[in-house]
Amino acid sequence: MTQYIIAGLVSGSIYALAALGLVSTYLSAGVLNFAYGAYAFFAARLYFYLHVEQGWGILPAAALVILVVSPLAGLVLWALLFRGLARSPTLVKVAATIGLSVAIPPAAQLLFGKEEIYGAPPGLAPRPVDVYHPFGVAMTLDQVIVIACLVAVLAVGAFVLRFTNVGLVVRAVVDSETMTTLTGVNPQVVSAGVWSVSFVLSGLAGILVAPTLGLQSDSFTLLTATAFTAVVIARMRFPGRAVVVALLIGVATALVRKWAPADSSLADKLIPSVPFIFVVLFILLGSRQVREPRGEHETALGVALAREDERRARRATGARRGPLGIAVGNPGAVAAIVAVLVLPAVLNNFWLGLVASGLVLGIAMLSFTLVTGEGGFISLAQVSFAGLGAAAVGQLTAENGFSPLLALVCAGAVALLLGLLVGVLTVRLGDLYIAVITLTFGLLLDSLVFRSEHFYRSGAGVDVARPSFASGDVAFAYFALVVFALLALFVVNLRRSTTGLGVVAGRWSVPGARTLGLNTTALRALLVGVGAGVAAIGGGMLAMYQQASLLDSFATPIGLIWLTVAVAVGIRSVPGAAAAGLSLTVIPGLVTQYLPASWTPVPTLLFGLAAIGMVRQPDGMAADLGSLADRVARGARLVFGRGAGGTPTITPSTAVATVPVAGTDSEPVSTRPGGAVGAIRGGGSAPREKLGPEERA
Repeated sequence: MTQYIIAGLVSGSIYALAALGLVSTYLSAGVLNFAYGAYAFFAARLYFYLHVEQGWGILPAAALVILVVSPLAGLVLWALLFRGLARSPTLVKVAATIGLSVAIPPAAQLLFGKEEIYGAPPGLAPRPVDVYHPFGVAMTLDQVIVIACLVAVLAVGAFVLRFTNVGLVVRAVVDSETMTTLTGVNPQVVSAGVWSVSFVLSGLAGILVAPTLGLQSDSFTLLTATAFTAVVIARMRFPGRAVVVALLIGVATALVRKWAPADSSLADKLIPSVPFIFVVLFILLGSRQVREPRGEHETALGVALAREDERRARRATGARRGPLGIAVGNPGAVAAIVAVLVLPAVLNNFWLGLVASGLVLGIAMLSFTLVTGEGGFISLAQVSFAGLGAAAVGQLTAENGFSPLLALVCAGAVALLLGLLVGVLTVRLGDLYIAVITLTFGLLLDSLVFRSEHFYRSGAGVDVARPSFASGDVAFAYFALVVFALLALFVVNLRRSTTGLGVVAGRWSVPGARTLGLNTTALRALLVGVGAGVAAIGGGMLAMYQQASLLDSFATPIGLIWLTVAVAVGIRSVPGAAAAGLSLTVIPGLVTQYLPASWTPVPTLLFGLAAIGMVRQPDGMAADLGSLADRVARGARLVFGRGAGGTPTITPSTAVATVPVAGTDSEPVSTRPGGAVGAIRGGGSAPREKLGPEERA
């Protein structure tokens, strides 16, 4: 027993180092860095490159990675990204750091090569590793170094924070950045230093954990989820509590390995579920007082999105619209629709397969449109719900004799119920907690469900039949297009319904929505459930297209890539969901066909970088394209005149209110008095103001 407890304390020490880095940046900047594990992988891969592939000694390689590259990386990323995130809403913070987490591993592949590294990479102890026997218990030098690193970090950190001027300044910035500024201290310098220290801890944790997890980037998701679990239970504000929880998780993990049967793989399946079990216990026993505050930055995001909605409304003035809200008179939209309708009939088998699978993924992307686009929060379990749909369709058709369509409906219903349960447990805690808890839930499904031999079948999955009318690839592509159109119509109608308006009202102001009698928690939980059902239908459709429930396609790290593409294209755009799905298949296909094999990581790198663009444009590329269309239209009017009448039409029901947006100048934003936003902000009582030149256009 003692041997396992010591092993658990060692792994818990690594999780504690990671948790300390996460808490430090959250306290100083309000950012929970979802790219923490990705950088830990990068640091471990760089250390392996220097020490093993280039023959550097342990000390120079470790010193360069931990003491030089890591703090510099923290400073550079702080200057380019994290400094701007400090005053961003939670949605933007999470999406941007997830985009960074997606971009870092392919960047490492481009730098160090794509070759898989098998076996346990070396740690900080020389090989062969010495073994000691304190108190009659065997401990390797690697284990001693891990525990020593945690003790050293805690001792140095406590000394600096409590007995030095630097620590006093850091604590002052955490307590009140504004008051600290009045004393002549620059909080930005403190923030930059904290981010550098956080990346030092991330690099150290990556090197220490690599001998256990290996050097596959997906494995480091477990490090991230476990550290996040400790941070969540510590309510993101108590580093000492986070360290204790991390150590307990490490010990619990080791005991699972001890008690699991030695001749089975049960331990490997149960270990990733340990963080989720701790999260569930926290939700049931310790989360009663947890409420994530919603500040002015969330309201500012709502204002920015409302401004974009007004621009879209102006562009749509006088345009005849189809059932999905697409302007029929828009040549670009019409061309895109015609292309999607015609392409499956004219493409060869390779490109047809990419387009068909892209349309199917577009169905799953609609779940992000619902949960993130409408609800304003991020669920990292959407790919897991899609995997449940694939597994359910496979089981119902192969084992229970269901027709493919009936199995698809049943899979969506089951995922909807499970999603409702997840929503009820998480949405009351706040947006950041939703992202962290759904990440651990996704890892739980990865290990316990998707890796179960009953569903996994050694990676081959369960055979899935297609509907008889869509047995061919061309017919199935059109079938996927029809399913996407039906679900897109459902999403649009939900957006326009009373439920959709209630969700938008809650996004603007929870207290204001409650004064109208709206239960915002129930509405957001409903969105999680419906989004889970839509994701499951997309996963079931993908299993039908592949004619097998290949559950490796639904691993949680893949879901992060899905999210980045959805965010980059336009998380609130229904046509953008189709574009996101096609981007996931067509862009890698283009790279595979026309670029060298070494360039295959490039699409994933670009997807991650594009998601970081949400900091600049929360509405994604769809808004950029809309702004470009506005400029082109204004230029055309200047050249050719305004057309018949020459006078713009202004609807009398439009009220204009001026709302400041963080980081931008205040400018008029139109709101419909009868709508949810108008109700929250005072309905039609807002005074009219003069229209600016953009509105007059």
